[in-house]
Amino acid sequence: MLNTLKDVDVVVAFHMGPTMARALEALGKRVLLGVYASDADELIEALRQHGL
Repeated sequence: MLNTLKDVDVVVAFHMGPTMARALEALGKRVLLGVYASDADELIEALRQHGL
């Protein structure tokens, strides 16, 4: 999973453990936890709410 995420700046996660979240943050990734979107419009709105 970490190899897949090497080229992204933001990780949007509905369910992720604290160890993985801290590891991603240590790699300089911004982690948004508890984000659920049923379609692309909801995901875009969630990102906007976080200033992205």
